[in-house]
Amino acid sequence: MGENRMKNTPRLLSLAAFSLILILALSLPALAAEPRFRWKASTLAPRGVGWAIQVENLVFPALDRYTDGNLEVKVYWGGILGDDEDILQKMREDVLQVAGFTAQGSVMACKEFAVLELPFLFRSFEEVDHVRDRMYDRFAKLMEDSGFYLTMWIDQDFDQLYSTRFPLTTLADFSRATFLSWAGPLEAQMLKSLGAKVVTGDIPDISRIIKGGEADSLLAPSIWIVGTQMHSVTRFVNPLKLRYSPAAIVFTQSAWKRLPPDYQKTILKGREEITEPFVTATRKDGENFMKAMTEYGVKLVSPNEETRRALEARTAPLADAMTGILYPAELLQAVRDELAAFRSAR
Repeated sequence: MGENRMKNTPRLLSLAAFSLILILALSLPALAAEPRFRWKASTLAPRGVGWAIQVENLVFPALDRYTDGNLEVKVYWGGILGDDEDILQKMREDVLQVAGFTAQGSVMACKEFAVLELPFLFRSFEEVDHVRDRMYDRFAKLMEDSGFYLTMWIDQDFDQLYSTRFPLTTLADFSRATFLSWAGPLEAQMLKSLGAKVVTGDIPDISRIIKGGEADSLLAPSIWIVGTQMHSVTRFVNPLKLRYSPAAIVFTQSAWKRLPPDYQKTILKGREEITEPFVTATRKDGENFMKAMTEYGVKLVSPNEETRRALEARTAPLADAMTGILYPAELLQAVRDELAAFRSAR
């Protein structure tokens, strides 16, 4: 009996080895499905509203394709990790690897982005698209010099003028208004040049400041106004294209460099593939939110041509005043040259 047991031992060992190999083989797909890279992201955009929808429907599926499913991104929506300044600090500490920035955050990450926010610089989204197509690499290099990787340059909007008290259609309206400024020194100086009083605050404080009466007016995108329910206290909206505001999706340099070169190449190639549908969708969302506001009861107003020219004249000196502080003269000139070429061709 002991002899039979000895004879069967090699066979049992062979079966055990085969079973072990089979188990390992069956488990390999599951092991391969585990992402190689796990990143954390944060944005002030609330989930399910405007830009956040495009991030979920366009950006994340594309990143999944471009990295063969090897990149997992956990997102903290709606500013739960703080404002843009807090998010930037967490990126510098490698707590976060990705951010979706407002115009304010884009300029905080790379101050030269402020040149894009100069008043009356752009007249249309077509002009924005032209400058982005021609100058993306230049702004990406500036962002890189600031320690970040520019994954996508998208739009905040041509921000509209909102007020709980004044239609903001004349210079007299601006001189009576108190604006909440949250987007940095260029915005504050622009509003002061129009004769407005200015109260500064951070994005999480905007609703409290406006509803509390400390300020009665602000510049913002329609998506944000409706998404935060600010339309319930707003009486007037003026869609004057006073300024264009960029937005950006940004990686940390360290996270970007950890990706294999073939992933980097594919992401670079695919960026243009998703930028156009992204901005097209968010611009349409902006129109829809504007329509929803006016149907709710917010009065849509617009200044006459004389007022528009007066506003442009008042704000024109800012371009030179901020040169050397926020952006170099050659960058401003390059943007102006591209716009001149575009307008001439049209």
